[in-house]
Amino acid sequence: MCYILDATLRGDLVNQSLSIKMGHYCFIEDNCVISPPQKVIKGVPTHIPVRMNDYVYIGSNSIVEAASIGSHVYIGKNVTIGPCTIIKDMCIIQDNTVIPAGQVVPPLSVVSGDPGIIAQI
Repeated sequence: MCYILDATLRGDLVNQSLSIKMGHYCFIEDNCVISPPQKVIKGVPTHIPVRMNDYVYIGSNSIVEAASIGSHVYIGKNVTIGPCTIIKDMCIIQDNTVIPAGQVVPPLSVVSGDPGIIAQI
């Protein structure tokens, strides 16, 4: 079961059966945009699917283009997550954080700032 409040899920950019996969108990606040990231594969721009695991919370006004979001992840308000970012399990992305494209956030991390700085718990 997922709760999605007035958010935009851009499932139209990829094959609809693969575009956005969400685990159990995901909660997406209002005015969020979840969009599959674009990647160049063999010289052709292609959108790749977004994978969100269980217990993911995304705060209002956030823009997410991550390739993968692990389980038990909290993403605050007004967060921008760049294309092809990978967020591992049990991370906290604080409010107003900007994570650049292609960054890998290790498990049990807290990220804050613009650009996002990773601090281990």
